[in-house]
Amino acid sequence: MGKVTIEADATPLVYFVGTTLRKSAQISRGPEAIEPLKGPYAIETEDGIQSATLDFSDDRVHVSHGVAGDAKFTLTFDAAGPFAWSEGTGADANPTEVEALQRILNPPLMSWRDAAERFWRVNAGDPGFPSRLVVQCLDNNEELVFGSGEPVYRIAGSATELSRVLEGIDSISDSAYLNLINVQGSFAQLSVMVGAGWKVRFRG
Repeated sequence: MGKVTIEADATPLVYFVGTTLRKSAQISRGPEAIEPLKGPYAIETEDGIQSATLDFSDDRVHVSHGVAGDAKFTLTFDAAGPFAWSEGTGADANPTEVEALQRILNPPLMSWRDAAERFWRVNAGDPGFPSRLVVQCLDNNEELVFGSGEPVYRIAGSATELSRVLEGIDSISDSAYLNLINVQGSFAQLSVMVGAGWKVRFRG
């Protein structure tokens, strides 16, 4: 995949799609991943409140808000849960193009180690963000430590749950409440960490 650009004053969904496409590009799915995609395609929440258009041309893709009138088809998704894309709807919903778009919008999870490093790199130094972050994988008790000093914040969980949280796919607070991960830190820190997850998700 070539260059990914987004419009100025982008909406959160546009930021999210841009981040997702860049992640797919970094994974190096190869030119065959987007070869079937030419022109504009739209995505939209099931309630129709959020939408974006992805316009593919040559070796680049540009993301903007709204559904373009000439979009070939629209993929819908449930904004309240993990992003699971539906079948494309529209007169020009070619199955090959639908599959290609779904594939690049669903890149595989990063390893929990890479996700932790990226989470730290994107957020370190932000107001309220901990000086030291400790991430522990409970599958093998491996631990990564970022930064030094106080305050410290700890996150522990399985490799999969850590990847989902540290990539911003799942909320840290929701995952902690559901006992999918364990966290150690203050409530004020938890609020900051939730924001850090949103930052990774939308601008990582």
